[in-house]
Amino acid sequence: MNYSKLQRYTSSFLIFSILVSFTIRIPFFSFLENVFAADNNRYNIVALIVDEDLYDTSIFSSDIKTEIDRYAEDIQNSLSMTKVMIFPTKSTENPHNIASLLEKLYLE
Repeated sequence: MNYSKLQRYTSSFLIFSILVSFTIRIPFFSFLENVFAADNNRYNIVALIVDEDLYDTSIFSSDIKTEIDRYAEDIQNSLSMTKVMIFPTKSTENPHNIASLLEKLYLE
């Protein structure tokens, strides 16, 4: 295909400016960060992985369950912008599955 000189120069300039904008911070373009709807309120996440037998509501574990819940609340109250999630897991759970769960939680 034959492109005109104007088209080649324009496309070269645009490609160059995109590559430079990724590598060098230009103060003039910092206003674009405020234009787009970016959520700057990000929460930290603390994941508590608890043995399912301990966290289950059996006869002896009701006290343990309330202590784990209170511990989660204490963490959430002491660390600002933090959410605590409790994950009851089986003691025979594959560590790869737990790591996958935490990775999914991190990415979301």
